[in-house]
Order: sequence, then C-alpha cells, then structure tokens
Amino acid sequence: MAGFEYTTRNTNTSSGIPVTVVALSGAIDPGSVETLDNLFKELLAQEQYNVVLDFQNLKYMNSTAMGLLVRWADKFAEQQGRLILLQIPTRVMMMLEMLGLKEFFKITTEEKAAVASFEVLGEGEEEIVEMHLKTPDNKTASTTSREEEAAPQPPGNAGLPPVVTETACGQCGITLTMGGPGRYRCPRCRAFLTLTPEGKVETSPQRSANEIELILPAKADYLGSLEQVCLTAAGQAGMEQTNGVEFFKALAACGNYLITEALGGVESERVHIQVQATKGMVSARLFAAGKVLPLETSTLPAVAALSEAAGNLDKLEFFANNKGNFFILEKHTN
Repeated sequence: MAGFEYTTRNTNTSSGIPVTVVALSGAIDPGSVETLDNLFKELLAQEQYNVVLDFQNLKYMNSTAMGLLVRWADKFAEQQGRLILLQIPTRVMMMLEMLGLKEFFKITTEEKAAVASFEVLGEGEEEIVEMHLKTPDNKTASTTSREEEAAPQPPGNAGLPPVVTETACGQCGITLTMGGPGRYRCPRCRAFLTLTPEGKVETSPQRSANEIELILPAKADYLGSLEQVCLTAAGQAGMEQTNGVEFFKALAACGNYLITEALGGVESERVHIQVQATKGMVSARLFAAGKVLPLETSTLPAVAALSEAAGNLDKLEFFANNKGNFFILEKHTN
C-alpha cells in the first residue's frame, strides 16, 4: 500500500481570512495515523484553525483516521475554525457514509467553494444550509435552515401547521433546527428525534452504538468496502484482526452469492447488510430479494462458493420467504 504524504499551503478568502489547504496523498493506515494527528497538532500550534483537506490523491483511509477527523473538527470549532473536506474519492466517501459521518462534515468538490465557506457572515445574515427532504408524494423538495440540520425521515405530516424548533440533540448535544413535525435523525450521533405538532421534541438513541447498516448496489466490487467495516467491528468486539479478516471473507462470499444467484448480477438491485459488534462476537444479516434460493442451512457447507465461509464462522444460517433471501453470520472470539 502506498505511503502517506501531504503538502500544505496558505491562502485567503476574498476578505482576507487565512485558510490552510492540506493536500493528502497515498494511504492512511494504522502506521500513518500518527502522522495525520501530528499534522493537526502543528496546525493548532500555528493557530491555523481554518483547514481544507484535499482528498483528491488519497487512495485509502481507515476508520481510526476518520475518527481522528471528527475529533480535530471539534477542536478547530472550539477555536472558531472549521475543517472542510474537498474532492472525496468514492471509496472514502462510502466509508464516511457507512460510519454515519457524511453529514457531519462540509464536503465540496471545488477548492474555490471550500475556501469561500470561511467567509465571515455579515451582520444580520444567517448561515444557510440547504437540505432535501421527501414530501408525502415522494418528490424531492428543498428547504433551508440555520445551524446543522437533522437529516429527516419522511415526516408524513401533510396538512399540519409548520413548527420551527431549534433544539439540542438529547444524545450528543449539537444544535439542530427542525422545520416541522416529523421524525429526524441527528447527523453526528445518528439518534432519532421526533417533533410533535405541539412542539415537543423526543430523542431516541440509535438502535445500537456498534451497529452499521448498509445498502449496496448488486455489484461484487462494492463488497470490498466491507473489509474495514468488519475490522472495525472486530476491534469493537475485542477480537483479533485475523477474526475480522475471516469474518469479512465470509460476509463477502455470502454477499457475492446473493448478487450472482438471487439477483442475477443486476446492478440496479440492492443488497442490505447489517453488521453488529458485541463483546466477543461480530454478527451480520444479509438480505436480497430476487429469486428465492433453494438453500437450507444444513447444506451450506456443501455449496462450493460458501464452504470456506461456513468453515470460518461459528454460525452460518440461511432462510428464504416471500420477501427474499436471508443469511445470518456469527464469528466468536477464538
């Protein structure tokens, strides 16, 4: 894997606000996370709080490094600064989505727009963040709000009077603005918030702090992105990395089997995956619609494409019904 390198240069907004642009290249893995951390420490020591990270030439970033970005984004924010991500490659973007971090950061595709984001707002102006939500007829509508938006679930509240409420997330504390009764999701901690027609806000924690839910196109190439998810889950479960690798290989084998046998390789179809870590165990559920497969749990070791997966897992089950096909996987601490 390519080594990790970076270059920095200073620029200014049109009104003279200093901004540091950091161009990343190579790959950030366990051996280079400390280099990234030291970079941020140096920027903080130099009082460079407005930072743009350019990912155009970065091939890979592990979940530890992504957690580091969250921590330093908060540190820069404490100094009235900001961390903006620029030109995110597809693989890194997928990891941000998987870890629920895409909404946490401001992400742009052009450096000019990224630098302009640091402009000081004039007196009486509000920072406007555009979001898109689904109306009852499932068409996309635009709305605007101040501060960070709670990512909405379809509210289904047609005909109700608008209620605009600014509140702190009951789980992580960031300020959110909700534009009407409905169910929302915090972009930082993924907690659910419900705004009643009377203006009362109720917070429900996310389903599990160590659960990741993915929906992938039915294309085998996307399954490779599950490796880091499995390694992270294994770490959260207190398991060795070798357990995470074995679990990933089994998960990818089951996913590929659903793609080829149930969905016929049609890329417009989707595979639904849930990965969860508990103490001493990682588990997953896979679902795909399509053709109902004539499999039984007892016959899985005899299926060539699944025999290695069955051998590397403590539990591998399959069942099908009129909704589709399901795999259940478990890997325990050795």
